[in-house]
Amino acid sequence: MASFGRLAAVGLEGTGSYGAGLTRVLSAVGLAVVEVDRPDRSARRSQGKSDPLDA
Repeated sequence: MASFGRLAAVGLEGTGSYGAGLTRVLSAVGLAVVEVDRPDRSARRSQGKSDPLDA
């Protein structure tokens, strides 16, 4: 991740289960962790894959 420049924060989609461990590791090294909401599944099913939904 550092190859993209200075990290201010890391966004994780869903911090449950495996994400909780990753959150602990990232926090332990001093990175801010932000939980990112998952896209609406019904919108993904009805519209298919698209850049606006994935962004």
